[in-house]
Amino acid sequence: MFILKDKIKRESEIESRNLLRKFLVAKDILFQHFTQISENVLLPDLYGKTVLVTESTFPKIHQKRKIISNFLNIPAPDIFIYENFYYGSDINGLRKPWIEISSKTINDFSSGEITFLLAKQISHIYLNHFITKIHSEQIQKSLSFIEQTPGLNLVNLFGTMDTYEKAFQLIYYNWNREITHTGDIYGLLFSGSLKSANNCIIKLIINDKELSEKLEVHEYIKQHKYLSSLKGIISFYTKLDEAVPYGPIRIAELIKFLVNSENKKIFQDMKQVQEELNEIQ
Repeated sequence: MFILKDKIKRESEIESRNLLRKFLVAKDILFQHFTQISENVLLPDLYGKTVLVTESTFPKIHQKRKIISNFLNIPAPDIFIYENFYYGSDINGLRKPWIEISSKTINDFSSGEITFLLAKQISHIYLNHFITKIHSEQIQKSLSFIEQTPGLNLVNLFGTMDTYEKAFQLIYYNWNREITHTGDIYGLLFSGSLKSANNCIIKLIINDKELSEKLEVHEYIKQHKYLSSLKGIISFYTKLDEAVPYGPIRIAELIKFLVNSENKKIFQDMKQVQEELNEIQ
C-alpha cells in the first residue's frame, strides 16, 4: 500500500516538532476548553455565514476532496466557502477538523491550483498538524490571558512571562514554517504540476489573478538569493518572526524537493491520482 507519510520525512520538520513538544503543556485542559467552548462558538457562524461543499454544491471541489482523502485513507473533511476579498484557506476544529476557503480563491484559482491548495490543507489533517496547531494557539491565548489578569500578572513583574511568551512564539512559528513546506510538497505531489504550485503560492501573496499571470516566476525566485544573503541579527530575527515562510523560499523548497531522485520517483508513482484529479476541470 502506498503510504505517503512513510515516504516523505523532512528532518527539519521533525526537529522543529520535537522542540515545540517540549513546551506543549496542559493538553487535556486546553483541549477540553477548546471543544466545549471555543469550537462551539465557531459553529453557528460557520454554518450560518458560509456554504458547505457537497456533491451538488461545488461538485468539482467535492470530487477533488474525496479523491485526495481516499488516497491518504482518511475521512474526507468538510469544506466551507466563505465570503472574502482575499485569497486564503485554513483548517479549524478539533473533534472533526474542517477546511475553510474564501470565495475569491474558488473563483480565481485554476483547477490545478485548487488541487494544490486542497491537498496542502488535507495533508495537515492527515499528518495531525491541526492538533499541534490548536494546542499551540491555546497556549498562546493562555499566556496572553495571564498577562492581562490582575493578580496573575505579578508573574510578569520582571518580564519573565513576556520572555517566555516570545520564545514560545518563535518556536511555534519555526514549526509552522516547516509544516507549510511539508504541506506545499503534498500539494505539489497531488497537483502534479510545479507551475500550479508556484502560481498558487504567488497568488496567495499578491492577491491578484491578473498581476500573478504577468509575473515571471524565474525572476521572482531570484528574491530567494537576496533573502539568503541577508546578514545580521535584525534580518535573522525578522525571518524567525514569520509564521509562514517567504514566497520565494517556499518555491525554492519545492524545486529542491523535485531535484532529489527519490522524490522524483514518488512524484511519478502518484501519476494515476494526478491524472484523476486533473480530469476534473
